[in-house]
Amino acid sequence: MSIRRRIFLGVIVLFSVGFYFLIDVIADDIEMRYRESTEEPLVDTARVLASVASASVINGQINLPLFKESFQNVHSQAFSAQIFGLVKNHVDLHLYMTNLDGTVIFDSSNGKDEGKDYSQWRDVHLTLQGEYGARTSDIENSDKKMIYVASPILHRNDLIGVLSVGKPTNSSNKFALAAQNKLIIGGTLACIIFIIISLFL
Repeated sequence: MSIRRRIFLGVIVLFSVGFYFLIDVIADDIEMRYRESTEEPLVDTARVLASVASASVINGQINLPLFKESFQNVHSQAFSAQIFGLVKNHVDLHLYMTNLDGTVIFDSSNGKDEGKDYSQWRDVHLTLQGEYGARTSDIENSDKKMIYVASPILHRNDLIGVLSVGKPTNSSNKFALAAQNKLIIGGTLACIIFIIISLFL
C-alpha cells in the first residue's frame, strides 16, 4: 500500500472516530437538556398550586377535598393532544402535600402514600429548610423515572407545609430519543459524504 493511501486511510479513521465521539457526547447531552426542560415548568406548576393550596386554607387547614375532587375530575375527562410525534391522552402529573413534619397529608394517586414520612425525601427536606427542593426517583417496577419539584405552602407568611409535583420522564425520553436518532442519522450521512468526497479528491 502506498504512503498516500495509508495517510488517506489514517485521516479517514481519525475523522470517523472523532466524529463518533462527538455525536455520542451530543446525544447524551440531549437527554439531559430534555430533563432540564421538564423540570423548569414543574417549578412554575409547584409554585402556582402551592399558592392555590394557601388560598384554600380554612380555619388553619388546607382544603384537601378541593384537590381530591379536582384530580378526580381531571382523570375522568377524556382528551387527546397531538404533540409532534407524541399522542397524549391522560394527565400524568403527580402531586402530594406534606405537613411541617414531612408527613404526607395528600396524595393525588388515590391517597396511596398518605400518612407516610417524606421528611427525608430531598424535595421535601430542602424545601422545609427554605431551599430549592427537587429530586429524580425511579418508578416502581419500571425503568422510568419521576422528576419532582417542591414549593413551600405559605399562609399569612407562615410555612404550613410542602407541595410537590412530579412528572415522569417517559415523554421527554421519547422526544430526546427522536432528536438523538435524527442526530445520529444526520451525522452518519455527513460522515459518509465526507468520505466519498475525499475519495474523489
